[in-house]
Amino acid sequence: MEIGKFTILGELGTGAGSRIYKVRREADGQTYALKIVAIESNEDRKYVEQVQNEFDVTRGFDHPNLLKVYSLEIQKKLFFVSGARLLLEYVDGMALADCPGLPLVKLVSIFFKVADGMSAMHADGIYHADIKPDNILVGRRREVKVIDFGLAWRRGEKKDRVQGTLEFLAPEQAQNKIVNGKTDIFNLGATMYRSFSG
Repeated sequence: MEIGKFTILGELGTGAGSRIYKVRREADGQTYALKIVAIESNEDRKYVEQVQNEFDVTRGFDHPNLLKVYSLEIQKKLFFVSGARLLLEYVDGMALADCPGLPLVKLVSIFFKVADGMSAMHADGIYHADIKPDNILVGRRREVKVIDFGLAWRRGEKKDRVQGTLEFLAPEQAQNKIVNGKTDIFNLGATMYRSFSG
């Protein structure tokens, strides 16, 4: 099956109004991940906004523990946005949430790399706002990548709604709708607690 200039090799997952596929781009023969968002109702428009946000905040990233984002295509029918396609780095692996029972030494190594990626992100004035086991990708070649920047904030940005995942939410996210470096650290701590304690 093909989508535009890509051959679909398999489905990687779903979430936030999107489907993610493993694809091969015919132009270079390389393997990528392709996130596809389709608008089926007015409510779905927020998912296109999240994909746009993910592309905007990650374009400057160049760190081995932050997933690379290559391009964004906004699709339109007549004059209306009908969906979006986000081309991402492909990593052969699975989310930390799907890796139960990892040895302590392995978990420490994973979280060291996540913290290193977060540090680089914060230095650029970007805060993830949704660090959790589902958003940490563990590759078969020992790669560790922070993924899914759809809810990410820029330093000084204001948003009018609570964003994040309830089980890992920092108090200031819920109470004041504020996200900063300390928020990501709280989210990471909650993620570590879940991973270490089961």
